[in-house]
This record gives sequence, structure tokens and C-alpha cells, in this order.
Amino acid sequence: AQPEAAREQVDLLLALDPSSRMGRVLDAALDLLSRKAPLAEASLLEEVKLTGRSTESLVTLANFYQVTQQRPKAAELLVEIVQREPQNIAVRMQLGSLYAQMGDGASAERIFREAGQIAPADPTAAMALPSYYVRIGDWPKAAAELESMVKKKSDAPTRSLLAAVYYRAGRRDEARKLAEQLVTQTADPGAHLLCGLIHLDAREYEAALLEFERVVRDQHDSAVAAYLMARASYGAGKEQVGVEQMERALNLNHELLPARLWLIDYRSEEHTSELQSLRH
Repeated sequence: AQPEAAREQVDLLLALDPSSRMGRVLDAALDLLSRKAPLAEASLLEEVKLTGRSTESLVTLANFYQVTQQRPKAAELLVEIVQREPQNIAVRMQLGSLYAQMGDGASAERIFREAGQIAPADPTAAMALPSYYVRIGDWPKAAAELESMVKKKSDAPTRSLLAAVYYRAGRRDEARKLAEQLVTQTADPGAHLLCGLIHLDAREYEAALLEFERVVRDQHDSAVAAYLMARASYGAGKEQVGVEQMERALNLNHELLPARLWLIDYRSEEHTSELQSLRH
């Protein structure tokens, strides 16, 4: 709110410590706010020079290049760090995501696969490649990766994700079988949601309701569970309960567009019915 006062303090900070990362970040941020991107870049380049190309300074400069849509420059810096620090999983993940944003799927796959190979005990690294396939909607590849992981370590979260991937891939029988196993063996809420979705698709509304109710009991603030429960209730002929649950879902998450559209359609139909009744 007081950019001139902020500039004065940042200048004092950099005068005392020219290599201060926080000082350089604030300096660049103020320049960006003033639409002086070249000055911001110059300040961050100076930090890179003063720190002898430290990892932190290179990451900061790479972030700047991403913010200013100079992705190839950002990728070059992240590659430099990965080559110097092969075990730096955080930077590898950032580089993989950057390649994905640039549309270089082959490089993104390679980076995410390497992350899992380098640090198999790190959950983030191990899930990097299947998570990437899920993000881009490549369900066959996601399923193949998760199946391979489940053979090595059959934990509930991975099996739950695999069941969801089967569902998205249209492999409903496999999804149902795995989800039902998880419901029996664990208290995984994702498995209950998936079982409910499968029942909902088959118009088995009462069975779907039982699954969604279990999730809502344990996760009172789950907007998704409330939304699905509303759809199941309405399908089962419990119209008022369905409307109340849909309103609750929207109150829990004001940006839940499916719930908002459902309520708009419902109220439009309700209004039309009232008009027709008046005409008769």
C-alpha cells in the first residue's frame, strides 16, 4: 500500500546485504508492480552473480521467468540445478511441471519418471509420473503406472487412486471390484465415494445414498460428498432433501459450479411449473 516507503526499506536492506535473497525478491516485486520487468530481472541476475549461482538464487530467477512467461529461460536454470543436484526432488518436480506447461510431454514424463527412480521412498517423487498422467487425462498410462506400484506396495491411497483411474478409463467392473475391496478392508472415504458414483451411474440411488452418507458423517465439510448425496437423494425421490443437500454443498464451496448449475436448473423448472399451474 506504500510502495515508496517499501522501496526505501528495500534499498537500505540491499545496501547492508547486497546478496540478500529476500531483499532481491522484494526489489524485483516492486519493479514488477511498477511495470519495470527489466529492472527486476537485473536485480535478480545480480543476486545470482553475488551468490555464485546458488541454488536459491537460480530458483528465484527461474520463478521470475515463469511469472513473466519466459519459460525456456526458466527451464535452462532448473536444468542447471538438476544437473548439479540430482537428488533435489523439489526442483525436479518444478522442472517437470514447467515442461508440461510448455507442451513438452516427453521431457515432463522423463523428469517425473527419474524422480520416482531416484527417490522411491519419497511419496511425492514416487507418485510424480502417475499424478502427471492423471492431470493430463492419460488414463491407460496412469493405470499401468499405478498397477506397477500396487504390485510393489499395496497401500490404500494408491489402490484408491487406481480404482478412480479405472473408473475414469471406463473400466467400471475393475473399479467397482477394487473399490468394494477397499470399503471392506479400510475406511477410505475415496472408496466410498467411488462406490457411490458407480451406484449413481447405474441409477441405484438408495445404494449410492448409503455410500455418500458414510462419507458425509466422517467429513462434514466435504462439498463434493454433499453434492453427490444431493443427486442421489433427488434420484431416489427425496426431492426436498436433495435440494437442501445441494444448497449445503454450495455453501461449503461457493465455487462448486455443478451444484450452482443444478440449483439454477431446478429453480427454473420449478418456476416454469408454477407458471403452468397459474395458466391452468
